[in-house]
Amino acid sequence: MTENKKINNQEFIDSLDRTISFLVINDEQEKAYKLLKVLERRYLEQKNEFNDDLKTKEFFENAIAKLQYIALPLLDNEKIVEIIGNSFRVALYLEGYNLEQKWKGKMISILDLKERDDLKEKCRKALFFNKERITPNYNYKTISDWLKNYIERVGLDKVNALQRSQYLLEIRSNKTLSEADKLALLTLISFYNDLNISSLTPQGLEDEANFVYDDKPFIFKKGFLEPVEKDKNFEENWSEFMNLSGLQAADALKNVETSDKNNTLQDSVFTKDNSVEPFNVNEILGKYPPSSLEYKAVKQEIERLRKNKKNAS
Repeated sequence: MTENKKINNQEFIDSLDRTISFLVINDEQEKAYKLLKVLERRYLEQKNEFNDDLKTKEFFENAIAKLQYIALPLLDNEKIVEIIGNSFRVALYLEGYNLEQKWKGKMISILDLKERDDLKEKCRKALFFNKERITPNYNYKTISDWLKNYIERVGLDKVNALQRSQYLLEIRSNKTLSEADKLALLTLISFYNDLNISSLTPQGLEDEANFVYDDKPFIFKKGFLEPVEKDKNFEENWSEFMNLSGLQAADALKNVETSDKNNTLQDSVFTKDNSVEPFNVNEILGKYPPSSLEYKAVKQEIERLRKNKKNAS
C-alpha cells in the first residue's frame, strides 16, 4: 500500500476482506496487528470520504474491530476494555475466531495476577453495559439485555450450576434463534463467567502446567490435575517425542522418584521446546508463594496422586 493509496475502492475492500479471513483462520495476530496500525491511520486520514457512504464506513469500522480482536493479546489493557464495551459483537460473530484462546493469551502475558483481575473487572463492567444489538428480533436484543437476564435467572456471586445448565439448554433448544445467534450467546455467557473468576484462585488461573506422573501425562488446568487421554497415535507420538529429546522413552517414563528427605516428588515435565527434563514438582509453582491457593491446589493434587499410587501398590 503506497502512501497515496485510496482505501475507498472495491478492489481494496475485497482484498482486505479476504486478508482478514486468512488472518483469522491462521491466527496471524502479529500480521493482524501490523495491518491494524496501517488501516487505522489510513482510515482516519480518509474518513471524510465516507460521510455519504455509510455502508463502506461501517465495513472499515468492522474491519478495524476484527483486526483488533485477532491481535487482542497484543493490545494494551485500556484498548481491550474499550473494544469489549463497544464492539464485542464482532468477536461473537467472527467466523473461525477463538475468543477463549485469545483471552487466555492476553491473560498469560500479564504476569501480575492482580493486574489480570483488574482487567477482568473492567471488562466485565464494559460488557455488562454493552448496548450492541445481537438478537434484534428477540425479547432480549442487546448484550446487556442477555447478561441481565442471565444474572437474574442464574445468579452472579453464587451461580447455581443446575439453573445455569438449564439456561444454556434453553438457548440451545430455542427455535426462534439462529444457530449463529445460539453460538454467540453461549460464547458470551462463557466469557462473562470467566471474567467473574479471579486469577488468584486455582479455578481462574489461566496458566497451565504439563507433566508426567506414574507413567501418565497430566495437565494442571483451572485448579485440577486432568489426565491427558491417549489417542490411537499416542504411543507413536510419545516415542517420537522422547527420541527427539535425546531420551529413551522407557528410561524417561521411569524417571519418577520420591525423596523422603525433603518430601518432594521428582518427575518429567514437558517444556516449550519439546524436550523432557527432570524437575521437582514444586517448581511448577515456583512463581507462586507457598501460601497461595495455586500452590496449595497443585500440592493437594500431587499428594492425592501419591496416596493413590501407594494404595494401589
